[in-house]
Amino acid sequence: MESLKVILIDSDQKVIKQLSNFAEQNPVLITLCDYCETLTDGIELVKSYKPNLIIMDPTEENLSVFHLLKEVECTIPKIIFLSDDKTKAFEAFQYNAVDFLHKKFNSNALIVSLYKAIKWMEMETNFHQMKLLQLESFHFQNEKYGFIAIPSSDK
Repeated sequence: MESLKVILIDSDQKVIKQLSNFAEQNPVLITLCDYCETLTDGIELVKSYKPNLIIMDPTEENLSVFHLLKEVECTIPKIIFLSDDKTKAFEAFQYNAVDFLHKKFNSNALIVSLYKAIKWMEMETNFHQMKLLQLESFHFQNEKYGFIAIPSSDK
């Protein structure tokens, strides 16, 4: 798999620096495309970079505009929430987050979260491929006979 394209949405300069350093040290795993302070600003970044993953602080402001992600015309990126407030972890998973990290994270915790995101994406890809194969198989079976039987109660 190619490295994860990540957008960071956080106003904490320590977190921005820590994640930037991690990305520089681990270019095979993660590419930090850009960062901003709010999800409102991040929507434009999502449109231009089409990231696989967003790491963001679940502030009230960010969560209030979270629905805007669904309106972007691209695959919705996976989300890892990052906060000082551990009580936001429950709320994070209500937004379908892949993981929740405390802002005082270490590299190992970040690696585990990134691998969770990778595994989640791989499972989705495998599921979609399986569904496509089922559809192709159904289509092939119908072409083989040249017709589709439709039950009727007109007898």
